Amino acid sequence: MSSSLSKLIQFEIINKILNNNSDCYHNNKSFQTFPSLYPTLKECMYDYSINQEEFYSLKNFKQLNYNPAIIKEYSLVSKDWFNYITSRTDRLYTKKPIDLSFTHSIYQFSNITHLYADFSPEPSWLKNFTNLKRLVINTKDANSVKQLVDQFPSIKLEVFVNQEENINGDLSSIGYDTLEFVHIHAFDIIYKQICGCFDGDTVEDYYNNNLKPWRVNSIYLVFVDVF
Repeated sequence: MSSSLSKLIQFEIINKILNNNSDCYHNNKSFQTFPSLYPTLKECMYDYSINQEEFYSLKNFKQLNYNPAIIKEYSLVSKDWFNYITSRTDRLYTKKPIDLSFTHSIYQFSNITHLYADFSPEPSWLKNFTNLKRLVINTKDANSVKQLVDQFPSIKLEVFVNQEENINGDLSSIGYDTLEFVHIHAFDIIYKQICGCFDGDTVEDYYNNNLKPWRVNSIYLVFVDVF
C-alpha cells in the first residue's frame, strides 16, 4: 500500500514538473494559450480569429512539446519515472520525420495519439504510429492529403495550407468524418488579386479554381486597399 501511495505521489510530482516545463515556457515563447491539452487546428483558428491574431504557421504547436532537457533529466531518476514520462508524451510537434523506435526513446511511436507534422508526411512513416488519433499537417499537395485519407480513414486529419495558388487535386468530395478541417493562409494571394496580378481573373474565379478544390473551412486574409 505504501509503495503504491509513494508512486502516486511521485507521479503527481512528475505531472507538475511536466505541466510547468513545456517548450513554450523553456523558450519564453509568446504563443497564445491553446484551448486544450490536445488542441485541434479548428479550435486554434477559432481562438486566434476571436482575438484577431494571425495563425501563420503550425510552429505555434511547438509549445505542446515538453522541454527535452527537463524530460530527459527526470526520466533518468528511475525506471518507473522513465515509463511514466514516456506514457505522458503522447502528443508531438515535429518539422521532419523522426525515428521513435529506439527502446530508450522517451517519445515512442506507439504512445503518440496526437501528431502535429509541420511538413507533408509520407504514409510509410505514419504507419509506425499505431495509436494515432489525430494528425495535423502542413502541406501544399492535395493529392498527398487524398492518399492519407484513403490509407488512414480512422485518423482525424486537419490541414494547414500556406498561400497556395495552384492545386494538384480535388478534395471537395471528401467528407468531414476523416478530413475534419482545412485552413488556408491566403494573405499574399488575396493581395495579388486586389492588385490585379491574376491576369484578369476575379476573386470568384480564384476561389473556384484554387480554394474550393481544397474544401476550405477557414481562410486567413487581410484586405489591403491599394487604390
